[in-house]
Amino acid sequence: MRIGISDGVCPRDSLFVGTLDDELKKYSNPKIAPGDPQSAPENSFYRYAYQFLEGEYGEFDPDHPDETIFHYTAASPDSVDTGKYGEIRVALYKEADQNQDDAMSGELVEGAGVDDIMNAGIIRYIFTVEVTADLDGVSYSYSTEYRQMATYDVRFTHNGTNIFWNNNEWHQDHQNGSVYSVDWTQGNIQYEYQSDSNNITRCVFENAYEEGGAHEEP
Repeated sequence: MRIGISDGVCPRDSLFVGTLDDELKKYSNPKIAPGDPQSAPENSFYRYAYQFLEGEYGEFDPDHPDETIFHYTAASPDSVDTGKYGEIRVALYKEADQNQDDAMSGELVEGAGVDDIMNAGIIRYIFTVEVTADLDGVSYSYSTEYRQMATYDVRFTHNGTNIFWNNNEWHQDHQNGSVYSVDWTQGNIQYEYQSDSNNITRCVFENAYEEGGAHEEP
């Protein structure tokens, strides 16, 4: 039987949900941390989340949920106060943003701002965190959707040459290479974001949607 709860979640369970949310948001707050994934502790939920999104885990497929819903094992009973929160299960899945492919590459035209390209935040994934807690014979569930806004290293090429933006000028082959003079008559500069966990330079999470509820165990 479904039990309606005003805020959609058991008060004790909400503390655990809030802990995960705080982990994600803490490193998205420029007053606390710059959003640099490397600034987060190795065992933090934030670092796990961005590695999950940027790694080889498959995107959610409703026809194959067992293969595309993954579990955050750090939230297992061994590391959680079950007397306080109940038996906790945390499931994660990701869905690609529909416009992400178009945003991952493009052309830089003469006079356009290079820094705008290098600092652009791209919404690649919608990231869902679903927490289920079994407490006193009642199963509580709460799910939150986040938009991942990420910034990546950018690869620039012009007329077949790899070029790098450094000190407000272009350099050939590497950042400290010889100065490269762009001949715009030979075409625009091509760019492509290097989208993997080794090239991500900033990652923040914003709430997209959340819901919760509880039901009695049969």
